[in-house]
Amino acid sequence: MKKIIIFLTVYTMAICQVVVSCAQSIRNEKYIGGNWIDFSVDAPPTEVFDHNVFPNQPNVMFNYIPTSKKIAFSTYFLKTDTLSLYRYTIILDHAPIKLNQSFEGLNVYEDKFNPQLNNVNLGAYNIANKILTILLYKTSQPDKVFKSIYFAK
Repeated sequence: MKKIIIFLTVYTMAICQVVVSCAQSIRNEKYIGGNWIDFSVDAPPTEVFDHNVFPNQPNVMFNYIPTSKKIAFSTYFLKTDTLSLYRYTIILDHAPIKLNQSFEGLNVYEDKFNPQLNNVNLGAYNIANKILTILLYKTSQPDKVFKSIYFAK
């Protein structure tokens, strides 16, 4: 009986070591894309140049991710606001993919870190050798448009 318990303990520890070593290469990091937008990449990038701002363009954020092919985007908003207040546009290489869409109908989930916020997934897009632009604004403030631009090699 003692040998069986020792064997099972060693076997369980070996399985745990294999699982941990396999999971070390998987990273689910979110980066700040600026202006209410977070993004995560398909593979662990070696370089991410995110949230770059130029002084003469205060509501525009530039993000350069040279090694990624696919990027998933999410945005957050206050729980006190309704989904119909927000609009977004996604442009890929100067061609609109989604034009002036409402957040209604998207998957809404609670933010892990801030209980006053909700998150919405905007989708995942292939940006290899492309430029992706996301425009966000609130219908109560249509003159305040937030723009995030993503580049990849």
